[in-house]
Amino acid sequence: MKKLVVLIVLLALLFAAWFVFLMNPPGYDEFKAVENRYMQPDELAPATLEKINLYKQEMLLLKRKYSQSQEAALLADIKIDLAEMEENIILAGNEFSRADRRNPDCSEGSRISKSTKLLEGARKKVADVNKNTLKLEQGYKAFAETSGISKTEFRESLAGISKSIEGIDNIINSYC
Repeated sequence: MKKLVVLIVLLALLFAAWFVFLMNPPGYDEFKAVENRYMQPDELAPATLEKINLYKQEMLLLKRKYSQSQEAALLADIKIDLAEMEENIILAGNEFSRADRRNPDCSEGSRISKSTKLLEGARKKVADVNKNTLKLEQGYKAFAETSGISKTEFRESLAGISKSIEGIDNIINSYC
């Protein structure tokens, strides 16, 4: 009899936890709190490598915390991809700034070659962000709107970043 009562209490607690989760799906507040710690308003990603690494760790924790929520996972993926895109751009700039532009070396493994590969990685991250943004908007419209992913400014910023990456890539490739 005691086992049955304990089992019923456990099931009731599990049901209550499940019900609370359904009634209170993951909000954007936790994501926004992480962004506020590492970014200035209106930035898409942190601006330094150190902040990027800490930001990505916290976004991964949120993704794990809400592992049962597809919309939270998509938002975390978007945010992580934006951070990795910024990381690639910063690293590409660092590599290129150390390249000898008077006597450019374009061979495999050179600083110019590394810069080009890092920019290609940034370009791939922009494509991943666009793909996941579309999924989030199609499947979870309200969450996409709350998180700002559906805003025109977000899309325009991504388009601007893509153009910037192309421009930087053209400058780097002009040395080879």
